[in-house]
Amino acid sequence: SAASDVYKRQPFEGRWVVASSPLLRLRGLAGRRPDSTVMVFPRCRDVHTLTMRHPLDVAFLDRRGRVIAVHRLVLPGARLRCGRAWAVVERFARPGPWFVRGDVCLLPDARDAEAEGARSRKNSGRSGNVGRQKSG
Repeated sequence: SAASDVYKRQPFEGRWVVASSPLLRLRGLAGRRPDSTVMVFPRCRDVHTLTMRHPLDVAFLDRRGRVIAVHRLVLPGARLRCGRAWAVVERFARPGPWFVRGDVCLLPDARDAEAEGARSRKNSGRSGNVGRQKSG
């Protein structure tokens, strides 16, 4: 199933989905009405909103999960790039908490996400954790 890597909704309201398959990576949040999905794109440093109809909140993370760049209310038709990023987290823009520079997002290692996705497809519903910690 395309909705393979689903993680618990921490720390923001919503369903966390790791886009580990080519189809999930290609589609992302495009073609959807705004909802509470939070997409994680491992091994990503360049995103666009060319096919989006609604603004996004975007955070770039380094390999350790530290937030290194944050963009709120990114309008359709934009392209964002962060050369030091290892992953991107995005959601439909909305008021309320979002990442700030220096936060740490507890992401699974890409290999762990792919393995978890394979287990989820087989076991229909196991989930892991994705979270956020304030840097201190």
